Amino acid sequence: MALAGMSIGGYFAARTAAHDGRVRALVADSPLVDLYRYFEAFLGPEVFRMHRDIRPEDVAGIPEDLLPAQMVWGIAAVCRRFGVASLQAWKEQLRSYRLESALSAVSCPSLALVGLREGPEVLRQADEFTTGVSGPVTTYRFSPDDGADAALSGQQPSFCLAGRLRLARRTRPLP
Repeated sequence: MALAGMSIGGYFAARTAAHDGRVRALVADSPLVDLYRYFEAFLGPEVFRMHRDIRPEDVAGIPEDLLPAQMVWGIAAVCRRFGVASLQAWKEQLRSYRLESALSAVSCPSLALVGLREGPEVLRQADEFTTGVSGPVTTYRFSPDDGADAALSGQQPSFCLAGRLRLARRTRPLP
């Protein structure tokens, strides 16, 4: 079975490959190894380390000029997806989403894809993935010249999938 994960799905795909021997090929885009560190960098340390606990019902109905609808939706989404009632509980839950020593159990051929503009933490985690897995890894870092910055900004949504699928064909064949 081949497994691919995009965005935080890259973490879940790698975690599955570490624990399920049926995975014979892995595409991690982006190859995340620690969701706690990822979300801290994504949200910004000052927001992520905020001590006030917020529940989805606390922000429901707040006018969009005070709190963007995407934030209201995001708070509800992370609480629902991680099975918790509040942002503080979510942050605590994220501490268990670290591959650490399990990363070396990823022995299948892997394709690690990351954009150069995804930020220092994502690039750091991509390096940890590449050096931490025990199987062969092909790494590709998308540059703005590849169109990756446009794909991330929504200008060329097809690049994200089409460009990465072309790269997937260039990886080593399954044993």
